Amino acid sequence: MTAKSLAVRAALGFSTDQYREWVAAHELGHAIASIGAGERVKEIEIVLDRDGPVMGRTVLSRWGRRDRMAALVGLHGGHVADELWLRARGLWSPGRSAICQSSSRRDYEQISQLAESSNESAAAASAARRHIETNWQTFLAGLTFLATSSRLSGRALRVSA
Repeated sequence: MTAKSLAVRAALGFSTDQYREWVAAHELGHAIASIGAGERVKEIEIVLDRDGPVMGRTVLSRWGRRDRMAALVGLHGGHVADELWLRARGLWSPGRSAICQSSSRRDYEQISQLAESSNESAAAASAARRHIETNWQTFLAGLTFLATSSRLSGRALRVSA
């Protein structure tokens, strides 16, 4: 595990398995929100080393011009899923929430570059939450699979808009 991953895991107070599941939840959030917003997801992956995940990534299939709002919804999906997962597992705290936000700084940077207003960003975050909550059972099934196998195809996710 990289030094940064170890530091984040330690700050969160997570075991290796909890950290792996947290990374998987974040990436599944991106995927489910993206699919719900009309994007095509090629695959979701958590890159593992001997001790656990180093990073995660969600790969979208590029089919023509991307819709800005769909991109914003997908970007918000990661941190929305972080919060929902933490709360569902009884692990949410203000400190962990802040660490999750800090770990998502790249997502937030992309959101600030794409969003034309704070209202547009808020609408995208709300849509991401709706897509994930609507597909919560799919999220949980995908989470179990991704956390143990490290790779899940977008085609395998059955998401309703």
